[in-house]
Amino acid sequence: MSRLRPAPRGTERGDRVTEKSQKSFADPDAQMMKTSDGALTYAYDVQAAVSDDGLIVATRHTTDVNDMGQLIPMVDEVERNTGESAGTVLADNGYLTEKNLQTMRAGGQKCLVAVAREFRRPNRWPKGAETRRMHLIQRLPWAQKLHGRRKTQGERQFAETKQAMGFRRHALGGREKTAGQWDLVAAAYNLRRLYVLGQAMA
Repeated sequence: MSRLRPAPRGTERGDRVTEKSQKSFADPDAQMMKTSDGALTYAYDVQAAVSDDGLIVATRHTTDVNDMGQLIPMVDEVERNTGESAGTVLADNGYLTEKNLQTMRAGGQKCLVAVAREFRRPNRWPKGAETRRMHLIQRLPWAQKLHGRRKTQGERQFAETKQAMGFRRHALGGREKTAGQWDLVAAAYNLRRLYVLGQAMA
C-alpha cells in the first residue's frame, strides 16, 4: 500500500481524517489522508499484489483511508488477472480483521497476515477466533520465515517506483485518470523487473 498525492494545484488542508472531511477544489475525488510523516494531504491509496518473482500481477486504486477493505478484492483481482489462485497470501497488519480472515478461510485461501510488529505478542489477547489462530500461526518458525519475505518482496515495488522511477505523486487529477496512471506505472515497473530477470538468466 502506498499513498500518492495528486499534482498540487491549490489544495487545502484539513485537521482530521473523517468521511466528512473537506474536499479539494482541485481534485474532488481525492481523499484527505495521513502521509508517512504524519501530515494530512489529499491523496489516493494505491495497492499492488506481487508474484514470487517480483512482478506486479494486480493493482487497485482507492480513496479508502485504510487497507482493511482491500484484502479480498486484491485476492480476487489476482485470480482474474492470472487465471490461478493466489497461493499463500502474505499481507501486512493493515489488512488484519476478523472478517477478512473468516472470508479467506471460508474460501479455502491460505494467508499469513501480520498481527503485530516483528511478531510481538499483543497486550490483549484478541477476541476473534480467526485472529487468535493467526497470532498462534505467526509464532511458528516456518510462518515467520515465509512472512519475512513480504518485507522485501512486497515492499520492493513501492520503493522502486518512488525512488528509482521517481513516481511520488500523480500528474493528473480525478480518480479514473489517476488509476490509469498507476496502472501505467505498474506496467513500467514490470518491464524493469523483466529486464532484471532476463539479465540474471543470461
